[in-house]
Amino acid sequence: MGNKDQVDWVDLWWEKIDSQRGRISQFWNTLPEDERKRAERFRFGRHRERFIVQRGRLREILSGYWDVLPEAIPFGKGPGGKPAVTGPNAMIRFNLSHSGGYALFAIAYGREVGVDVEVVRPKPRAARLVERFFSASEKAAFRKLEPSEEEAAFFAGWTRKEAFVKAVGKGLRFPLDRFDVSLEPGEQDALLRVAGAPEEAKNWSLRDIDLGAGFRAALAVEVINTNAAEDISVRFRR
Repeated sequence: MGNKDQVDWVDLWWEKIDSQRGRISQFWNTLPEDERKRAERFRFGRHRERFIVQRGRLREILSGYWDVLPEAIPFGKGPGGKPAVTGPNAMIRFNLSHSGGYALFAIAYGREVGVDVEVVRPKPRAARLVERFFSASEKAAFRKLEPSEEEAAFFAGWTRKEAFVKAVGKGLRFPLDRFDVSLEPGEQDALLRVAGAPEEAKNWSLRDIDLGAGFRAALAVEVINTNAAEDISVRFRR
């Protein structure tokens, strides 16, 4: 499916997870023991089923990028403990995000990638969350908005920040207030600044992904050659 000599693509798989509940047994059989134990720890059956489908579908998608069965894909830890493919196909990078009964999978080759998706819903505590988690610059921008603009700005900022943190792979060790993103919906060059690293923003492409009405999503992709304009092709797959 992608040419492994090329690193200028990111594949996105956007799927309704709840529609694949009939394949639970099939996906379960592809999971290793540690993932089965994680599934069993979910308190609610719906959450457990969604986890099984997400992990099984991830393995199924990744298996299409090289000749290996889904259950044989070796997973390990990358920088910061980020889940990663190990072995001879370690150049394949992936990330996934889910919200409600939907999941977004991102696959890349030779470059780190992070993705986040949210079902847009009323967020009466948006201003409080911004004050708690966002950077000083983002807080100032949010305070200038009209009330009717706050919900869209919050979800734009939140998904961008989550996608970037997931791409970097440092999790909670990379505080959300350490970097600035644009809160303007539709922005396609949304990473503005990383505190203490003035050149870091050039190393990443942070953009919105259009998944249709009712969803907000963002994609962070590592830029390999910062001295040349890279045309990173984002392709939706089925």
